[in-house]
Amino acid sequence: MSGEQSGLLRGGQIKALTTAVTAGFGLLSSVVLARLLTEDDLGLFVLVLAVVQVGSMLADGGSGLAVTRYAASAGSAAVLRGSVRAGAVLRLICTVVTLGLGLALMPMLLTRLFHGSLPRNAYLWALIWIGFKSIFLYVPAVQRGRRRWGAEGILLVLEGLGLVLLYLAAGRAGVGPDGLPFLISLLYLGLAVAGSLWVLGSLRTDAGPYGSDDAPTGMGRMLRFGLPLLMNSSLFMALVWTDRILLGLHRSREELAYYYVAVGLSAAARLLFSIPEQVLYSHLAATTRADAPDLAEIHARIFRFFAVAALAVTVLGTLAGRVAIPLLYGGNYEISVWYFQLLLGVILVRIVSIPASLLLIVVYERTPETRNALLWAFLANLALNLVLIPRYGIMGAVLSSLAGFVLATGSLWISLWRVARLRPDGRTLGLILGVGTVWLASLMLERFGPAPAWSVWGVQGLMALGLLYEVRGGVRRILPVPRGGATS
Repeated sequence: MSGEQSGLLRGGQIKALTTAVTAGFGLLSSVVLARLLTEDDLGLFVLVLAVVQVGSMLADGGSGLAVTRYAASAGSAAVLRGSVRAGAVLRLICTVVTLGLGLALMPMLLTRLFHGSLPRNAYLWALIWIGFKSIFLYVPAVQRGRRRWGAEGILLVLEGLGLVLLYLAAGRAGVGPDGLPFLISLLYLGLAVAGSLWVLGSLRTDAGPYGSDDAPTGMGRMLRFGLPLLMNSSLFMALVWTDRILLGLHRSREELAYYYVAVGLSAAARLLFSIPEQVLYSHLAATTRADAPDLAEIHARIFRFFAVAALAVTVLGTLAGRVAIPLLYGGNYEISVWYFQLLLGVILVRIVSIPASLLLIVVYERTPETRNALLWAFLANLALNLVLIPRYGIMGAVLSSLAGFVLATGSLWISLWRVARLRPDGRTLGLILGVGTVWLASLMLERFGPAPAWSVWGVQGLMALGLLYEVRGGVRRILPVPRGGATS
């Protein structure tokens, strides 16, 4: 295996570890917030988070992905510094435009989204939070582009740890949701300054290794590369946050808080799969080409692994959620257990789309298919949310998410068939449908039927044991993935 391939694999492993640690900090942050704030205050802060997430996405402008690409391929120190400088200018322009848009929308958002409950000063500090966060997030993109995956991991872990400590300190001081944006903006100011000094210092002493791209990189080149990829992440962000924003618009903040807890815990389950996803991403990029003779076998093994592992997490999560949510978040959030269990079905649908997405992006380099899948899913999700959330609240959000991701997953598999003539293995697909049906039936029996709870738990426990045994075998089969068609 070449040095570049070894670097890709090593980077993927470090990225996977970073993902696991930052996911843990994200889950811990949600627990601390739920313990320190009332349901109404937590719902208000979730709306602030929605504004910050959307604003951070707009402030990126594609510069993060672009600087990662062009810093990694820079052929000399001068080209590297030019790429970093062009990306920084683009990031600052997009950030200023985003903050200006936030100021222009302030009267409407304070009235319509926050219903007059968020003070004007708190909203302004949220905008400052977006600005400092935008600067900070540029730093990991530069480090990743220079193949210093460990440096990126350190920065993101520091971010997660800092937020947890800040929430704990704010709780002890009695700070509410209107005071948190000020404190968080100060945290990101410190992170942005420290990260920027780190990058400037490392660029001065950079000794390579360099790539083969000697062409100067301006903002135009950055935009042409970054904007299409930003469209994918923007659509996914809209798909994920639309339901929370509409719940805040049409329902109570308490209901939004219950949904936030359910979504946060289910998202942690999804992030577990980012670990094998990142490792396989790097492995496929380093070893597998579209003309590999054993690509169908690789595809079947990956699909089997993710399908069985997703089913195991779904069943285990159903069992664990009954205890974990009241234990972690408090008895007030016991209502979130039911919605969390249903959202595990949404996570199952999302996870079985990973193999198709991996092959399309990494092996066939086809990003338009993923963008189109997310676009149709977002449109369906938005339309259903507008209809169902005002009437059914959280249940409407769950059903809308399920429909959106079913559409996205189906679209990805259809695209993979058109591009590569690869389709899901029939036996694995039958396993998903069979186990998924039994799991859903057990949920319905426990919730609405006459079956005693212990009998349902017993069935789910037996299912979990069988699936875990199958996952163990799947790991042995998938690691290492066969390297047919690779260059070594």
